[in-house]
Amino acid sequence: MADVLQPRTEEELAGTISRAVAEKQPLEVIGLGTRRRLGKPMQTAATLDLSAFSGIIAYEPEELILEAGAATPMADIDKLLSKHNQHLA
Repeated sequence: MADVLQPRTEEELAGTISRAVAEKQPLEVIGLGTRRRLGKPMQTAATLDLSAFSGIIAYEPEELILEAGAATPMADIDKLLSKHNQHLA
């Protein structure tokens, strides 16, 4: 079974990815893992778990701009957008 890497900061994330690239080691990248069983299983050296990167980072409803972490549940995004009569296309 592949190692699970769980960086907690952007600096740790950048370092993890840099090491994998330098060592030519493929990574499976997951947010919350909700779609993990879809598609062909991957042969990777490790799983990069981005669950620490969750939440709305910035939202400007007037400009139609939303920035969210990789592991932010779609339900959270939909709930926020619906408060402003918006939705994802």
